[in-house]
Amino acid sequence: MRNVVLLLSLAIATFPQVPGEFTPAGKLLFPRSGHTATLLLDGRVFFAGGDCPDTSSCRSSSEIYNPLTSNSIASGPLKVPRKDHSAILHSDGRVLLIGDGTAELFDAETGRSTLLDWEVPKRTRAKALRLADGHIALACGNDRFADILNPESGATQRIAPLLGRYPACESAALLPDSSILFVSENKALMRLNPNDSSFQSIGSSYIDYWDNLMGRSATTLPIGKVVVAGGVGDGYPTWSAAPLYELLEPDSMTSESKLLSASRAYHADCLSPDGLLLSGGTSGIFPIPMETVLGTPSARSANLIQLDGSISIRSLTMLRPRLRHTCTLLNDGSVLLAGGESSGEMERYVPINHWPELHIAAALPVAAGKALELYVTGPLPDSKIMPHVWVGGRPTTLLYSSPNQINVLVPEALLDSAETSVVFRYMERGSNTVSVRLQ
Repeated sequence: MRNVVLLLSLAIATFPQVPGEFTPAGKLLFPRSGHTATLLLDGRVFFAGGDCPDTSSCRSSSEIYNPLTSNSIASGPLKVPRKDHSAILHSDGRVLLIGDGTAELFDAETGRSTLLDWEVPKRTRAKALRLADGHIALACGNDRFADILNPESGATQRIAPLLGRYPACESAALLPDSSILFVSENKALMRLNPNDSSFQSIGSSYIDYWDNLMGRSATTLPIGKVVVAGGVGDGYPTWSAAPLYELLEPDSMTSESKLLSASRAYHADCLSPDGLLLSGGTSGIFPIPMETVLGTPSARSANLIQLDGSISIRSLTMLRPRLRHTCTLLNDGSVLLAGGESSGEMERYVPINHWPELHIAAALPVAAGKALELYVTGPLPDSKIMPHVWVGGRPTTLLYSSPNQINVLVPEALLDSAETSVVFRYMERGSNTVSVRLQ
């Protein structure tokens, strides 16, 4: 794994920061929508593909945004034009892009992308979820199946079909035990255990007055509960978006619900130190011009839902209306909103509260195949969201986790290494990289 220096800052150099509000954050090179945004190990953000209002050229383009300068620079072209694809950070720091039956690895340091000879599922708008063992679950995406992908070899394992015809892709959430919660059509709740490829029907959603909800979000809070929000119901030709969210307890399947400040579908969701941020989206009246959609109150509004799961929300107004945009939690705890409108202007939510920097203070020398002890700062107390640790660029098996210590099993493949690198990620933010001796 490359040695990297994390770019950590509590302020943007060129724009004033007002806690609890949105502030300008620079401009994309292309006004993208349906793109992906991936936080790199050095704290920058990699944007790839998507649609543009006047050209399709952005589908093959990429750019890298620096939060410290608020500037975005062009990076190399993609091997395959992409929109509504999936992106996830690979263990070696490159970005894995998957969609429409192809996969490629993009290296932000060189600006080059490598097309992979993988037989990946032909999906669009699939949700990529990183499991505890480093494998990637590809959920939904015009397909009734789920697939487990080995990001090192490209091998995939197809899982038994989901209940219902086309489960809503946005309504898949990774639970603390690495099982996956799906909220499917007709309100069915299903739980996938990737270890034995089994599905379990575990009840019904509270939202019972719209069927076939699409454009929803599902997010796991640090307390382990899941927020399912918004979505468009099947009432063609005038579809109505759900103006509420639901808080699910996956173990007991109890739930609570509350109205949002606006109806939402195809919005963006992102955890922040102040709460779960739900931003933008449409009120779901189709078919109407995009300009009309962006003119609705939903497209310019945002809600914050408290991280402790209490039924309490705060309403915010964004600088610009957005739809099919991205929401990225940066290393300093602020949230970057990008795309989903016609100008390319970005904005940043500056939190009132702050999370500590993710930091490895010490890593004890260890023998390959044995437990590696990391002494860390940054993970939230009582959080059920597990960190991911890479040793020598390889994912590890988590043995123990607390806010101050993480124990993982060192991969046997590193047995002959004298020294190797260690880094961990928590809630998609990255830590510093340290070297550890293998005995």
